[in-house]
Amino acid sequence: MKNFFILFFVVSNSYAQSNPIKYYNPFSFAKVYNINPNNLDAFVNAFYYDFYKNTDQFKNKDFVKIYINVFNSLNTEIYFKEINESQMKEDSNVLAVAWGMFDNCKVSIQVNPNTWQKADNVRRLWILYHELAHDVFNIEHGQGGPLMDSEIPPFIDEVKFLNAKDILVRYVSKNNLYPKCSTKFSELDSLLKN
Repeated sequence: MKNFFILFFVVSNSYAQSNPIKYYNPFSFAKVYNINPNNLDAFVNAFYYDFYKNTDQFKNKDFVKIYINVFNSLNTEIYFKEINESQMKEDSNVLAVAWGMFDNCKVSIQVNPNTWQKADNVRRLWILYHELAHDVFNIEHGQGGPLMDSEIPPFIDEVKFLNAKDILVRYVSKNNLYPKCSTKFSELDSLLKN
């Protein structure tokens, strides 16, 4: 019986490893390496499309309908502006600030242009996913995996980003998080459930 348990564990464990959850890759569909650094909308669209394709809340829904009725309702405003000391929430070098967190009908992210221009596109994607997760899903530091840590890692490559992003996607799905702008769209919940 002991040998059967070990064999069953090995077989079931190898099956789980060979059949992981398959997520859409933003590096493929958004062509991340080719995004112009000044095109903040392209990074934002990668985030929205990624969560649309990979979270249970949006799977098998009409993307155009969701985008127009849900994502568009968030009044997304992402802009470059120097972040001064009085705006900083922490003592570290602030790369961006999510001003619309806990305001379910507003996404407002201020991006520090100096630190943004020094980053590569993988780091830029990390920054915007982090801030958008704050603003769109109200996820706080320490929730949702390494992408939501208060400090950005010194080194980020595509693999590290995808692993952290997939943990965040699972967190959003598991906790049934989605935008909830009830003042503008009273039918938002029914739209997402259809």
